Amino acid sequence: PFTTVEPVLGVVRVGQDDFVMMEVPGLLEGAHEGIGLGHEFLRHAERARLYVHMLDGLSEDPVNDYRMINEELEQFNREMAEKRQLVVVNKLDVTEVRELREDIDTCLRKAVGDPAVPITFISAATGEGVPQLLGTMVEYLAVANAEDRESEPEVAITQKPVRQAAPE
Repeated sequence: PFTTVEPVLGVVRVGQDDFVMMEVPGLLEGAHEGIGLGHEFLRHAERARLYVHMLDGLSEDPVNDYRMINEELEQFNREMAEKRQLVVVNKLDVTEVRELREDIDTCLRKAVGDPAVPITFISAATGEGVPQLLGTMVEYLAVANAEDRESEPEVAITQKPVRQAAPE
């Protein structure tokens, strides 16, 4: 918390694929009401097609952290809470997190409520799990891109006949 103070954009390359990733500072409870820089951060996040919730594995309550973030998204803009999500627990390199992994996973799965939402454990410090996470992100973005193309309205281009000038 509080290590990122403003949104940061970067291009991520995974094999032949690349995408723009935006890191948004952690949201405080009440962000939807403008607490902290909530509105500013949430407006940046509105443009995303996929949310990756990075949870601290050493948090006293990662499940509550996850719920709070989603509540803030929903209260700011219901459509944001309906976007695709990945849930990531960081600090797998810490013994406590590794030992509690199964318990954290079980509790988060109940909170997420959708078995299709992946819960991934990584270590940003060692890189463990990061390649798998990036692969999952590429897959999810490919699906989102395909859905975007399918939902685009078809545009018909018609040409009006050109009037011929009357002969003089």
